[in-house]
Amino acid sequence: MTGTLEIELFDSVGCHEKTFKESDFGSDLVIELFDTGIWLEWQSFNDRDLGLIPAKWKGQCVTTKDFGSSSCNKKLIGARFFYNG
Repeated sequence: MTGTLEIELFDSVGCHEKTFKESDFGSDLVIELFDTGIWLEWQSFNDRDLGLIPAKWKGQCVTTKDFGSSSCNKKLIGARFFYNG
């Protein structure tokens, strides 16, 4: 692994930081992003001043009836969803 990112675990998703510190849950596992939803209108998703998406990017933007292909941009370059597992 080239780097790590520490995130605060919130009680609202049923995860307690102490649980992970006192166990090996999640060892040897990489989670890129866990999110319960995004709001594309937020300024944090604005891609106005960003360069091109790297050519080596091999991910995809999976679309649904509520999440069209225009939802991905140079800031949100990939999206997938998992339903029931």
